[in-house]
Amino acid sequence: MRCGQTEGEVRLEKCSVCHRRFCFRCAVRRAGKAFCSLACADLFFFGEEEESE
Repeated sequence: MRCGQTEGEVRLEKCSVCHRRFCFRCAVRRAGKAFCSLACADLFFFGEEEESE
């Protein structure tokens, strides 16, 4: 974990985008929500990019 906590001390949350478990202290936070990564935060708020022709 980036925060340095051991496995027994860590508080795990479930990412609302990919459903992966992540450390709450290491989370990427956006608009009051916590995500496992910047990619999941961006996907939640901005969605997938539309394909251009």
